[in-house]
Amino acid sequence: MIIFLVDDDPIQNMLTTQLVKVNNEQASILVYNNGKELIDGLEEGIEPDIIFLDINMPIMDGWEFLNLYRVYSKQAKVYMLTSSTNDIDLERANNFKCIEGYFSKPMDCIFLEKSLSPYFVYIQSSFGEVTAKCS
Repeated sequence: MIIFLVDDDPIQNMLTTQLVKVNNEQASILVYNNGKELIDGLEEGIEPDIIFLDINMPIMDGWEFLNLYRVYSKQAKVYMLTSSTNDIDLERANNFKCIEGYFSKPMDCIFLEKSLSPYFVYIQSSFGEVTAKCS
């Protein structure tokens, strides 16, 4: 599984990477600091399974990236992982077919269960028996 983590906050990137790795050691996580770097990664031919995308970043924000991403024939599942609690951003996210979810930072086990459960051996159901290593 290849995950693109797109956020300009190095501490958030470190925490998210560690939480994912604890729950899925096989995950390959590539970190990009903005949407432009992400586009460059895609143009290199790397095809992610999942993109965790922040909204507010320098150079190219999440919305600018998503507008360009619409033209890609093969699209990954995108999960917004953002500090924005703006209702307008949530409504705007609903306009993109590739967006599977919208979550507030920091990432937690609930987010992991909703976004990555098919990839984790430890998550058996959304109702409980085993939810994730981090729970």
